[in-house]
Amino acid sequence: MKAAQYTDPLVTDMKNKIGGQDGSKDKDTEMKWKVSAGALTVEGRISVPEALRNQVISLFHDNPVCGHFGALRTAELGSRDIYWLGLDTTVQKYVAGCEVCHRTNVLHHA
Repeated sequence: MKAAQYTDPLVTDMKNKIGGQDGSKDKDTEMKWKVSAGALTVEGRISVPEALRNQVISLFHDNPVCGHFGALRTAELGSRDIYWLGLDTTVQKYVAGCEVCHRTNVLHHA
């Protein structure tokens, strides 16, 4: 995660703002965004770079034992630990393309 954050433009920008690279610190940014153990976090949740988002959604959604709860539940579970702007929309698109969920919905509505 940390390695992927280094290539993400949002992460780079926020780390610069947090560190006050320009000699100033944004009070609002300081309160919400932090670097913890080398990873950018937002209110304690890990900021997920775009390149890893589908993999991270998969961790919360594709579990064969307790997964495939749908977009709302997946987003709710994920948002406890992860963050990115538009997380709900990304999760909805991911779940809409899930063959297991689609197959289950077709069987339940047949």
